[in-house]
Amino acid sequence: MPQGFPYQGGGQWVDGSPGAALTAPQPEQEMVFQWVDAPSYGRAAPQQHYLQQPPPSPYFPMEPHRALETPQLGPHGFDPRSPYLDPHFAASQGRPAMDGSYPPFGQHAPSRGPMGGRVQGNTRGARGGQGGGDDGKSRSKQTQPSTRQANEGGGGGNRRSAEPSAEQQLASVLESMGTEGVREMLVSILESLYEDRIKPMANYVKGRLKERSIAEPIVKSFVDLYTQHPDLFIVQQPAPGSQTDEATIFFVKEPEWFKGWVDIDAPDDPYDEKIWEELAKFLDGEHTFAGGRYGMARELTQRKLSFLEPLSLGEVCHMVQLAIQHRKLIVYHRKMLKPIQTVLCQLSPGEGAAGDAEGEDIKDMDDLCTVLFKMLGRHPQGIRLCRMKQMIKHELSRNLSEMAFQCTKLIELFNQEPLSTTFVLDTETDGKSIYVRMGRPDNFSDHVKHLLATANSTEGKQPPPSTDLLRRAEVF
Repeated sequence: MPQGFPYQGGGQWVDGSPGAALTAPQPEQEMVFQWVDAPSYGRAAPQQHYLQQPPPSPYFPMEPHRALETPQLGPHGFDPRSPYLDPHFAASQGRPAMDGSYPPFGQHAPSRGPMGGRVQGNTRGARGGQGGGDDGKSRSKQTQPSTRQANEGGGGGNRRSAEPSAEQQLASVLESMGTEGVREMLVSILESLYEDRIKPMANYVKGRLKERSIAEPIVKSFVDLYTQHPDLFIVQQPAPGSQTDEATIFFVKEPEWFKGWVDIDAPDDPYDEKIWEELAKFLDGEHTFAGGRYGMARELTQRKLSFLEPLSLGEVCHMVQLAIQHRKLIVYHRKMLKPIQTVLCQLSPGEGAAGDAEGEDIKDMDDLCTVLFKMLGRHPQGIRLCRMKQMIKHELSRNLSEMAFQCTKLIELFNQEPLSTTFVLDTETDGKSIYVRMGRPDNFSDHVKHLLATANSTEGKQPPPSTDLLRRAEVF
C-alpha cells in the first residue's frame, strides 16, 4: 500500500495521483457490488445487492481492498459462482479457460469509487469490456434459439425425414419375414377362410389378418401382396355395376377337402330343428354379442357349444342371419345383438311409463297404417325412413317400435302386409335416402280404404293436411 494513504474500512483503491484524498464512505452502507459476468450495457441496471464487508482474503493479507473487490472467494481467489471457471462455458463464449491464476490487478476490470460508481478514467477499456460482454450475451441469445430450433424444429424435421414411408415399412417387414415366410402367411390366411367356408372377400381377409395380429403394413397392402403371387392366388376384381366394390381372393388350385362356400344371406334354412331348439335354449338368458352377425358367430364357436360343433363358422354365421331375419330369436339393440325376449322385457316397463308421459304406443298394423296415412297427409312428398319414428313422435305423440312387430329393422315392417301393398319405398338418386310414400288408393283393399277414410276424417279437423291428402288421392 502506498505511503500516506491510511487504511479505511470503506475505502477502495482507485486510479489517480498518490496525493489524492479518499472520500469517506457513507455510514449507511459499506460497499456496492454488481456482477459483471454478463453485463447489460445500454439497459437499466439490475437491482443492486448490498453486502457486508467480508473478512480480508488470506491470499492477499497486505492488500485489504482485494477483499472488498472479491467477496467470498474460492480456493484460487475466484468467485465460485462465476461461469467463466467452467472451461466448456468459456469455450462457448470465445474466452480462454481460467486455470486458477489471478489476473493482474486493474487489468480488464473497471475501477469503482467508494459508492460503487464508475471512476472516470479508463472508461473506454471498461466500456470495451462491457461491450464484449454484451457481444457475448448477444451471441448467447442468438445461439440459444438456433440450438432450440435444432433440438425442436430441426429435430422434428429430422424425425419426419427419418420416419420411414409406408413402402419402406412394408419392405422392412417383408425382408424380415422372407419370401417363403410371406407366402406361407398368405396361404394360411386364405386357407382358414376356406375351412370356415366363408367366401374370401377382401373385407373378410382383412379381418382375418387383424385377428392373427399380422403387421399393419401387410394389412394395408394385402391385396397387392396376393397379386404378386399369381402362381398361388387369383385376385378377382369386382365386375362393373356389381353391388360390391371389393376384390375376392381365391386359390389357383382349390383344396380337395373344400366343401364349398356358404351363402350367409340366403333365406333357405337347411339346419335341423334340434339345433334351433338348442340355440333357443342357450339364448334364453342375458346374452349380448358385439361385432354383428360375424362377431356373434365367432363367439358362439369359441364357446365350444356341442350342438354347433358339426357346423363351420360360415354355417354359424348363416344361422345367426336366419335367427335375425326369419326366426326372430335375436335383434339389434343399441348396436348389439341380444335375445329378443330379453330386449322386450327390458323395454316394456320403460315404454309404458313413456307412453303415459309422451304418447301412446302403436299397437298393431291397422294402427300403424292409420298413423302413416296421417303423416303422409301432412307430408305428401314423402317421409324419410330414417326420420319416420322421430316425426311420428313429434307430430302425433305416438311411439313406434319395430321390435313390437317382431322386426329387427324398421324397413322390415314394409315387407309385411298390409304395408307392402299400401306404401312404396323410393330410393333417391344418391342411393342413400329411402322415402316412404303412399301407393295408389285404387289398389287398396276395402279394409285399407276404410283406414284411409278414418285418417282423413280425423285430420279433417286440422286443415290443410287433409285437403292435401284428398288432392293427392284425386290425382291417383
